[in-house]
Amino acid sequence: MVGLVRRWVVLIAFAGLHGAALGQATPRAVEGGLRAGWTASNFEGWPIQERMSHHGVAGLQVAVIENGQVAWTRAYGLADRDRERAAEAGTLFQLGHLSMPLAAVLAMDLHEAGVLDLDSGANSQFRGWRIRTGIGESADDVTLRSVLSHTAGLEGVRFSGASGEMLVPRLIDKLEGRPPANNPPVRQVRPSGVWTFSSGGYAALQRAIGDASGVAYERVLRDRVLDPAGMSRTTHWLGPVRTLPAGAAQGHVMRDPDAGDLAGVSWFEGDAHVYRASAAMGMWSTAGEYASFAAGLLRAMNGAEGELLDPATARGLLEPAAWDVAPIDPLRPSADDWLVGWGEGFSILRRPGAGDAEVFLVHRAQTPGFCGLVVLSPSSNGGVVVLANQFEGEALLWEVAHAVARAGEWHGFERPDLQDVHLWLRDFEEAESVSLVGSFNDFTPGQMVCEQALDGTWRITIALPPGTYQYGFMVDGEFVGDTRNPITERGPDGVVRSRLVVQPVREVE
Repeated sequence: MVGLVRRWVVLIAFAGLHGAALGQATPRAVEGGLRAGWTASNFEGWPIQERMSHHGVAGLQVAVIENGQVAWTRAYGLADRDRERAAEAGTLFQLGHLSMPLAAVLAMDLHEAGVLDLDSGANSQFRGWRIRTGIGESADDVTLRSVLSHTAGLEGVRFSGASGEMLVPRLIDKLEGRPPANNPPVRQVRPSGVWTFSSGGYAALQRAIGDASGVAYERVLRDRVLDPAGMSRTTHWLGPVRTLPAGAAQGHVMRDPDAGDLAGVSWFEGDAHVYRASAAMGMWSTAGEYASFAAGLLRAMNGAEGELLDPATARGLLEPAAWDVAPIDPLRPSADDWLVGWGEGFSILRRPGAGDAEVFLVHRAQTPGFCGLVVLSPSSNGGVVVLANQFEGEALLWEVAHAVARAGEWHGFERPDLQDVHLWLRDFEEAESVSLVGSFNDFTPGQMVCEQALDGTWRITIALPPGTYQYGFMVDGEFVGDTRNPITERGPDGVVRSRLVVQPVREVE
C-alpha cells in the first residue's frame, strides 16, 4: 500500500495554452499552492499530492476556468485502487448534488422557451401527482422557482440511493416515500420562503420537467443542456447496483477516522449508490465537462449571447432568495467570514461589507464514495471544479479552490482583514522540530512549521483575522506554551494554553 501512496500519475488536457502571467491560476501555481486554514503568510503551499495523501483521497480531478473558458484540466492519483488504474481527465465521477445546477439551468431554459412556468403554482405543472402539505392538503403556494432555491418549505428529504441488493425505486416511489424507496415523502412542511435544503424538491422538479415537456427528463437534459455545453460523456447511471458506468472511478469512504493517508482507506461495498432522481443526485461527469457547463454560465452572466441562458436570466443566478444559511467553507468556519445565501441552483457567498459585484456562486456535493465542489467568480470570469472519489474529501476540495482563487486573484474571495502575527519561542535551541498549533488550525502539529533563527529562537509569521485564540508550540512532539506570553487560559480539555488576541485594524481618519 505504501507504494500506491507514492505512485502518482498525472494526466493533463489543455483547452488552450496561456503564457504564465500575473493573476493566472496556472497548474504550477495551483498544484504547489495548497494551504490549510490560516496558514503562515510566508508559506507558499503544499504540493497537491501531499495533501491528497493527508486527506486520504485516492483520485482527484481539477478543472480551472479563466476568462470564461476552460483553461486546463488535470487528474491526479488513482481511479481504481484494486486495479491500480490511474485517474484521467476523462474518468467519470459521481456528481451527487452537483446534479442540481444542471437541473436548475434546464428549468430556467424551459421557462424562457415557455415550456415550463417557474412562477405559477408548481402543482399546475404536474400530471398525476401533486405536492401536498404535511397534513395532506394541496400546497398550491409552492412555485418551481422556490424549489430551485430550496425556499419552497419542502421536507428536507435527502436520498441515500440504492446499493447492495436493493431495488432501484421509481421516481414516483421517491416522491411518495413508499417502498422500495427509503425516504420520507416529499411534502411541504414549512411556509414558502423558509430555506431548507431538499433533494426531494429537485425530484419534484424532475417530475415537472418530464410532465411539461412530455419527454423523459434525461432526454430533455441531454438535448438542451448537456450536448450544447459539450458534455458528451456526462450521463445518468441507473445500474444495476454493484456496477459502474464505463470508465468511472471507484468511490470510497474512510472507515478508520484516525487514518490520515491512503493506507487507512477502504472501499465501501456496493461501488456506488444508484439514484433514480437524476435532477437531485444521479449524474456522472468529469471536472472538465462540468467546467465547460459552468464557463458558459459565466460568459452569459458577463453579457455573451447564444449561451445556455440569455444574459438577463443568467444574472438572475446571482440574486439570492434567502440569506443567512449555514456557513459552508470548512477552511473559513466562523459565521462572520461569509454572508451565505441561496439562489436558483447555487449558493451565493459574499464577504461582509463587500459590494454586490463581489459574490461567488458555490455548490458542493457528498454522496457515498464521492464529493465535489464548484466555485464561480462572475466578476473575475473564472472558476474551478474539483471532484474526488472519497466521501470525506471536502476539505481538500476547498484547499484547491482557495489555491485557484489566490493564483487567479479573485477579488473578495480571501478575507480582507487578515493581519500578520509574529510569534517566536525561546529556550529550545536544541530542539529538532517546532511547529505552531492553535485554535486557528485545530491544534494540528506539523502544519505550521517554525524556522530557527541564527540566535536559536524558533519563529513563524501567520495571517489571522481579528479574534481571540488559544495557541502553543509542539516541540519534538511535546506541547509547550509561549514562554514570552504570561496570558494563559484553560481549554475544554483542561490543557493550559497561551492566549492571543488579534485586534481589528483601526482606520485613520
